[in-house]
Amino acid sequence: MTRVELDGAFADAVRRKSAAISASDASGVVAASAEILRVAREILAGKSSSGKPARLTDEESAALFWAAYHPVKFAPAGKGSEAMMRFADEVKWLESIGYAFSPKERRIVDELPFCGVPELFRRWVHEQISCGFRPNPSAGVRTVFSWYRDRPGEKVPESFVDFLAENLDFDRQWFPFYYGEMLSRLGRGAEGVREREREAKEKPTDFRRWMALAECYAAVPRRMVACLAKALTCTILPAERAPGIRASLERRLRAAAKLDGRTPPARLDAAALERLAAPTREFLVSNVPVTKGVLSGTRLSRDGRRLAEITYEGRDGSPATVTLPMPPELGRMPIGAQLRLRIVRHGDADKIIDFGVRPTGVASSRKGASRSAQKSGACGSRRRNRT
Repeated sequence: MTRVELDGAFADAVRRKSAAISASDASGVVAASAEILRVAREILAGKSSSGKPARLTDEESAALFWAAYHPVKFAPAGKGSEAMMRFADEVKWLESIGYAFSPKERRIVDELPFCGVPELFRRWVHEQISCGFRPNPSAGVRTVFSWYRDRPGEKVPESFVDFLAENLDFDRQWFPFYYGEMLSRLGRGAEGVREREREAKEKPTDFRRWMALAECYAAVPRRMVACLAKALTCTILPAERAPGIRASLERRLRAAAKLDGRTPPARLDAAALERLAAPTREFLVSNVPVTKGVLSGTRLSRDGRRLAEITYEGRDGSPATVTLPMPPELGRMPIGAQLRLRIVRHGDADKIIDFGVRPTGVASSRKGASRSAQKSGACGSRRRNRT
């Protein structure tokens, strides 16, 4: 066929496809789409009048992606996986001829293979792991994790878990969390528990860490209750998630009460949650050495929040000072109060996870202040916290 005839056949196939879409004729859409792609390949296989490789017109190029995609959208029942596999092959062909995907088309290419086609998804996972999930490891790993999390029956590939284990430092916020979840899916529960415990210690204010750890303790009701209660006290907790976690906690409290006979609290107010979550504090500070510190000052932030300045012994032995929102434990402490800090150190960052007040120094300083006040007779001589 001449180029003019091929262009005419291409345009005719595009018209038939549009008519089939308007009439909701699925078989017509599939047939016309196949014809568009066939003619496009024949055009590109030819030569121009000047002897150079033939090129498609802009109108013809614009029809290519949708000719590859629409057979998936209009695939008959039971043929979806087969259509998806063909779509993946057509995408590779489009990439090979230098097709420029629009943002919408690229999004379809990135998301569509994960909608119910396990074979295609597993092939994609293998390819992504082999290239290190480039160019965006975080997005790629998140996609894989979400897909397997929503499909409990799918076996997680060991290669994916190995990739996470080797790249935990790439994304310290999420990769360790994904790693613990996937270990549990593979039946390596003990390793998963240790990873989740470590994550909870590193990010104790994130409710997701405690929810993940609660799942590990399903067979230990009181530990699970403590983790759920701790999740409800976290500063990182979306408002829409709190009711569901609270309902789960109430169910677990009733189940635990049947086993050990303890009466659950009548109300899950802040005080009750703190009591229920108390066991997690011991877990958080276990195996974390004590570092001496002092409440060296307080001040107000620009938005009116009260801040605490804490000085402690740094890594090299020299004093280090950190400013952070005033912890509830230190709200009534005087300037100069001696603290027994527990600090989790990871990389170059230090995170204080416990602000225990040292029993020595604080009480004596208060007694000294009161005695000096009595001797001087001055009512306002006691030092006040600066705010």
